[in-house]
Amino acid sequence: MPNSDVKEIRNIAILSHGSAGKTSLADAILYTAESIDAPVSVDAGNSVFMHEPEEIARKITITAAVGFADWKGVRINIIDTPGYINFLEETRGTLRAVDGAILIISAISGVKAETEKIYKFACDYEIPRIAFVSKLDKERADFFRAVGDMEKYFCKNAIVLQLPIGLEDKFSG
Repeated sequence: MPNSDVKEIRNIAILSHGSAGKTSLADAILYTAESIDAPVSVDAGNSVFMHEPEEIARKITITAAVGFADWKGVRINIIDTPGYINFLEETRGTLRAVDGAILIISAISGVKAETEKIYKFACDYEIPRIAFVSKLDKERADFFRAVGDMEKYFCKNAIVLQLPIGLEDKFSG
């Protein structure tokens, strides 16, 4: 992006408990925005956001990592954050520098204790949030249970902006 005016830069953190799909969503955002030429994945060991050998071997995020996408004249810095309890202070530290956050709720596991803790961090810093339900293509996925968890633990009046088309092996969008 030729223009790096601060007014045209947004920092967005992706938050949730471990293995909820944060890194996969971050990689997909970069691919969709054409910041990377080919799809990458945590399972293949070629995620843009995983740099440490231990992260690649364990398939988990240990340290926050940044990627960027240019979208309609705005540079969006995507910050992939750790979700396991041992690394949550790394996540808290990233929240001091973000404009907003995507909170992932897994359609399989719903809200976990770590998700609640991370959500509280975001509330403490008054960070605007939007939720994203992940893993809708996996066995035992339940979109409405995930939304119910979100309403139970975070927001009594959550508004669904988009419904999934199918679930599990019938998921298509």
